[in-house]
Amino acid sequence: MENDVRTEGMYEYTVRFGEATIVRHLREYDFEKHDTVIPAYLGSYPVVEIGRAAFQEQYMIGSVTVPEGVRVIGGGAFADSNRITEIKLPRTLERIEGGAFSFCNALEWMVVPRGVNYIGGHAFWHCVSMTRIWLPDTVTDIEDWTFDECGQLYKLYMHSGTKISGERVFDRCRELNDIIRYDYMEEPTNGDFERAEGVGLVRENIERYKMW
Repeated sequence: MENDVRTEGMYEYTVRFGEATIVRHLREYDFEKHDTVIPAYLGSYPVVEIGRAAFQEQYMIGSVTVPEGVRVIGGGAFADSNRITEIKLPRTLERIEGGAFSFCNALEWMVVPRGVNYIGGHAFWHCVSMTRIWLPDTVTDIEDWTFDECGQLYKLYMHSGTKISGERVFDRCRELNDIIRYDYMEEPTNGDFERAEGVGLVRENIERYKMW
């Protein structure tokens, strides 16, 4: 039956309208950090969503590849997985819900792919090792506390038309004094931000966005 929890390998998932949502990644106890490639299909159903807290507190994962076809990363999906250094997101992604990557303390950089139109509040809260983030021109607004306590963040690229309407969006980002706005910019590959070419790059002081 649809919405019943099913299991395949290390994944628990539900099915709705012929599409799969991962609801839980079963924790592994091999005590060695490893890379995880999330399957694009479970039980012949395409995976379209990483559910709420599905990968929360996964301490042995070092990197994650989210497959093409996934449209939503749920609230707190990877929260507190504090050994993840890299997450590769698919071009099909549309939404990153609140707290999705909060307390991913080892995450070093993030490229949010074009097509994402929503990033929830606290999405990158307390990513204390994060130094660089690139946001696409499809993101139209930034919500409350999105980058709060990203203490090492010093470089953030954002489209010139993206609004910053949330409260304390950059609170306690002590290394970040301004953001780089662009009219057009290539999407960085493999975290290589320096080689990505852009047009209309302008620095904007963000002091007023640090505190409400």
